[in-house]
Amino acid sequence: MNRETFIAKFFISPKVVACPETEGSRFNDGAFRLGLRCGPTKDDITALMHEMSHFVEIDRRRMNKTGWGFKYGKYWECNGQSGYDPSTNQASKREARVFAIQYHLEKSIGLNRDVLTDYAPTFHYMGDCYYIANSYDSSQMEKTVTDWIHENIKLYSLEWFEHEWFDRLKKFRLPKRN
Repeated sequence: MNRETFIAKFFISPKVVACPETEGSRFNDGAFRLGLRCGPTKDDITALMHEMSHFVEIDRRRMNKTGWGFKYGKYWECNGQSGYDPSTNQASKREARVFAIQYHLEKSIGLNRDVLTDYAPTFHYMGDCYYIANSYDSSQMEKTVTDWIHENIKLYSLEWFEHEWFDRLKKFRLPKRN
């Protein structure tokens, strides 16, 4: 399946749309927009697949909530930087599941990326990276993350994704505005 066929196959609902100018996902203009943008890279099919994977991985009860109902740790600011302090590795475990689902989507269009070299290094940017292996040792963290992703690759498939995606499209409701 090529890129255009992939997008045409999955984006059949006006409530959930692929958006080249969006990074990540957001509710905007009466639709849930999934982006093809990641950082400075625009029109990146793997960025879209990553957001699609989040959509099917998230608990159904959170599916229609802005920000998917996530709660963040304590907010901090230091020298012009800011963020939230995590206290668990839940975010990284979620990303491992998302990358495992994304792996199957990428294979469906002929992309064969390596878990260790293409996915695991991104976990250095996760706020909870210390909690992955109870260490800041990058090689131990990458090994742990690679193991998590490989375990999850076995749990998911393209067929599972397709079932979840289309079922969720049928049940998806945009959140109410306050």
